[in-house]
Amino acid sequence: MFEKKYLYHKGLSYRGFFVCPIKQQNGYTYRCFSSQDSSKVQLGSGLFESIAEALEAGKKCLDREWQYRNELSHYQQLLSNEAITKEDYQLQQSSLDQAIWGLS
Repeated sequence: MFEKKYLYHKGLSYRGFFVCPIKQQNGYTYRCFSSQDSSKVQLGSGLFESIAEALEAGKKCLDREWQYRNELSHYQQLLSNEAITKEDYQLQQSSLDQAIWGLS
């Protein structure tokens, strides 16, 4: 069985995470490690031909995560101020899930 090789020396810091490329048998993927919380590990998604493509995919994933948390935080604030109902909040969360992550 082929073992994954973490290429730490090729990684980069982005949005408080370390994006590390991983060499697979037939390409590259990535993993994002949080420098502040070791329980926050974003697994890579997809297989890429180059390290640069894997790193770019990792950065895009972190961008989507940042956008999701930022927008959800706004709706949480509205909910806590009673500007929206819990049902409205859940509807907005579902809309964000679909728009950012493609979930339905």
